[in-house]
Amino acid sequence: MPAPPAPARRRLPVIPLLAAAIAVALGALIAFNPPTRDPEDSPAARGFRDYRRALARDDLAAVRERVAAGRRSTLEGAQAAVVLEMLRKFAPPDYRVTAAQGEDDRITLSLAAMVNGESVRGSAVMVREDHEWRLENESWEMTLPVEEAPATTPVPAVTPAGPRQAGPIQPLDESFFGPSLGAAPQPFPAPGAEQLSAAATLRGHVDAIESLGFTADGRHLVSASWGDVTLRLWRAADGALLETVETQVRVAALVVDPDGDTVYTLDAERRLLAWPLEGEGIGEPEEIGTTVGHETRALAVSRNGSLLATAGLADGSGSLSLWDLEQSARLRRLGAPAALQAVAFSPDGRTVAAAGKGREIWLWDLTSGEALVWSVHGPSSESEIQGLAFSPDGTHLATAHNDSSISVWDAGAGRQMQDFYVPEAPALDLAFSPDGRVFATAQSDGGVYLWEAASENRLAVLLGHRASVRAVAFDPVGTTLASGSEDLTIILWR
Repeated sequence: MPAPPAPARRRLPVIPLLAAAIAVALGALIAFNPPTRDPEDSPAARGFRDYRRALARDDLAAVRERVAAGRRSTLEGAQAAVVLEMLRKFAPPDYRVTAAQGEDDRITLSLAAMVNGESVRGSAVMVREDHEWRLENESWEMTLPVEEAPATTPVPAVTPAGPRQAGPIQPLDESFFGPSLGAAPQPFPAPGAEQLSAAATLRGHVDAIESLGFTADGRHLVSASWGDVTLRLWRAADGALLETVETQVRVAALVVDPDGDTVYTLDAERRLLAWPLEGEGIGEPEEIGTTVGHETRALAVSRNGSLLATAGLADGSGSLSLWDLEQSARLRRLGAPAALQAVAFSPDGRTVAAAGKGREIWLWDLTSGEALVWSVHGPSSESEIQGLAFSPDGTHLATAHNDSSISVWDAGAGRQMQDFYVPEAPALDLAFSPDGRVFATAQSDGGVYLWEAASENRLAVLLGHRASVRAVAFDPVGTTLASGSEDLTIILWR
């Protein structure tokens, strides 16, 4: 029987065989090395992003949830708020994740940011706990540059030379002083401030309101929040929110020009900006200049709109700069021994006062060059001054202290006249009514206190906020008082 024929051999095409081999090889490579994911979209990066959002909102409970177990104890107790504030101040508000490396339950994120125009690097270690990514550690490598005052305007160092007198400064030209702008002062509502009630509660900010300012006609109110990184414009008549501007950088202080058409802000990147008010909106800002060091704590404008003052800390001591608004240039840089936290011009613009850490008030006469120091005599030797303001007629200066005391001074004689006290409630800000008869203080107990400047009378306590009041402002026409709080609201009192 003949053998069966051998099966015919099939010849496979060469190109499909090569394609199949390449596909198998690519599959193996992909299995071994999966496509690189965007580090911004990694679960660890999303966990870090949630932490930073909670930090920006100053939400202590949410921040505690987003940090690893070993760090939670630092956010408990009386010092928790201080720790939270430090975390916010030393974290660049804007960042990007450039890489994510590590094991399944522990990832190190490489971070990058811009601070004061310079590129900085950082890292964040994320750990997975209970199926959630939480922050174990965050660090940044940065050196904040300190800008020196312009060589064209040298100013002798101001050093205390006694209990009342300090070294002279270089006077300013008379062209910087002139009549005040804005409306004539109007009486505060008669017969008494105790009749004020909450006319409107303004909501929209998602963090504490730090600064308030009315336009010259009293029609609009501008507010700023450090935490939610916004400026907001409100209609004073009914409290309607007209515009929200994302400032990109945290705003430390704001003032409204006496003409009422410009808002000046001082931000965390040391920039001094001018924002035009256009109808019922806020226009694009123009930069006036950059302050030195950490001179980012306080801001004031003279009543004739020619001078601006910035105050804070530089080179380890108090620093104050005077700015020519017409030329957008720094005129003088003045010094004080300790960090400055508040600044104000006298109504005629010829004197600038500043205070802060410690119990001294520094006053510079900008026409004669004379510098004086007043020492506060109060209930606490550790008192710090959080706010100060001249009365509209220049006869009084009021100071708000973190030891719960408030002082009123005879501005001409430099004599401490009245002392008020709110038990266990630091005073965080103050403002005079347009007629100067009354001034308001913002207290940490959630109250707005009204005082009579020429006597020892407390006129009223306005209750409506559920947390510390951080800012107060009177409208220039004498009809409305605004207060901003950590409870995220602004109340208009009439």
